[in-house]
Amino acid sequence: MIHASAEPPNFWGVLEEFISYLRFTNSQRLKTQMFIMHAILAADENHAAHDFFEHRYANMRAQYMEIFGLLQSQGFLLESLNYKAAAIELIAMSDGLQVQWLLDPFGVSHKVVIEQAVRQMLRPEHYERFDAVVANIDLPELSGT
Repeated sequence: MIHASAEPPNFWGVLEEFISYLRFTNSQRLKTQMFIMHAILAADENHAAHDFFEHRYANMRAQYMEIFGLLQSQGFLLESLNYKAAAIELIAMSDGLQVQWLLDPFGVSHKVVIEQAVRQMLRPEHYERFDAVVANIDLPELSGT
């Protein structure tokens, strides 16, 4: 999860925070499994955690949309990118990857999938630095993805 701050977002800082989040989820298999299970069960309006997850995802969407909008205005993201849809897509992709990773931990690489998604959002003049940052990500890069 990306945290809001008083400073305007810097793409490289936002990327590092997202990578840290992925590292955490990859190192906490049981916690990730419990979180995903509760999130799914909380879709039922009568579930005790329904309000928590409803607010969590609403806040995440709003926060990611705001940050992506600022990053686009700063020239990091493509002008043609629908930054609101991209924010929602990244959240959905991350959650979906967690489920797939829980089912097949050696066949799903967060790194490869997220790298491709983020690269498709970036303006080409940022590819070289992005590639250098991604090369140093210590998430497992697995075959099959």
